[in-house]
Amino acid sequence: MGRRLTAPFERGADTMTLRMRVGDSATATVDSYDFADHVARFDVQPEPRYVLTVIRNIDVDTTVTVTHVEPGAKEVGTDVVVPAGTMAGTSLALPVPVTPTARILTLKMAPTPADNRPDSYWNLTVLLGNIAKLLWVVGVPTKAGISIFMMSIPDRRKDLWPKAEAIIGTLRII
Repeated sequence: MGRRLTAPFERGADTMTLRMRVGDSATATVDSYDFADHVARFDVQPEPRYVLTVIRNIDVDTTVTVTHVEPGAKEVGTDVVVPAGTMAGTSLALPVPVTPTARILTLKMAPTPADNRPDSYWNLTVLLGNIAKLLWVVGVPTKAGISIFMMSIPDRRKDLWPKAEAIIGTLRII
């Protein structure tokens, strides 16, 4: 849905999928990335939030450790516990990182997947604007990932838009 918005709303709906490759039997390495395209198109740094999406059903309690780094700082790991029975298409917001300078480096899965392909269990997406965050919050999991409900504000209720902007501006994903 975010890709179908008109030009004034594209910046807020911008997202980016991170590419991963196998590092070892339990670890996927995230390919190097930046937000240069977003900055070039919209002349503003993004306000990134990262979402971890389950690609394959999770049969056992699983801990995913996402490692990120800020320039000049030490690497930091964040654990996300995914309970057994979690279905493909389920997505979880990562509490960190939240700055445009931080980068995710690795994703480690415990226990190690039987096929030694942690990259085939997870997808990492960066939500770069507030509309993308809002659309993720109101999304519904499907086989393809996330399906979005269409929202509209009638023209005769112009007072609703400032209220919606205030909600989007204070949205905190934890």
